[in-house]
Amino acid sequence: MELIEALKTTLEEKELPALAYQYVIWNEARGYQTQSFSWFQANIELLCSLEAIDQESAVHKACQSFTHIGAMANVIRDQEEFQDFCTFMNVIPFA
Repeated sequence: MELIEALKTTLEEKELPALAYQYVIWNEARGYQTQSFSWFQANIELLCSLEAIDQESAVHKACQSFTHIGAMANVIRDQEEFQDFCTFMNVIPFA
C-alpha cells in the first residue's frame, strides 16, 4: 500500500495530466486490483532501482506520460481493462 500513498501524495502535490488522476480514480474504484496497476507497480519499483529515486519521484515521472488515450493503451495493456477504462472515462477510442 506504500505505492498507493506515494501515488496519492504525488497527485495532491504535483501537477499531472488529467488522465493520471482518472487512472487513479478508476483503479481506486476497482480496489487497485487491476492488471495494469500490477504492471504500473512493477514499473515504479524498476524505475526506483534503476534511477535511485524515491517512489513519489518515480510515480511523478511515470504519470507524465499519461497525456492522451493512446498513451493509456500502453499503460493498460489488457484489452478488457482498457475498454473498461474508456467506458469509465466516457471515451470512444479510434480503432
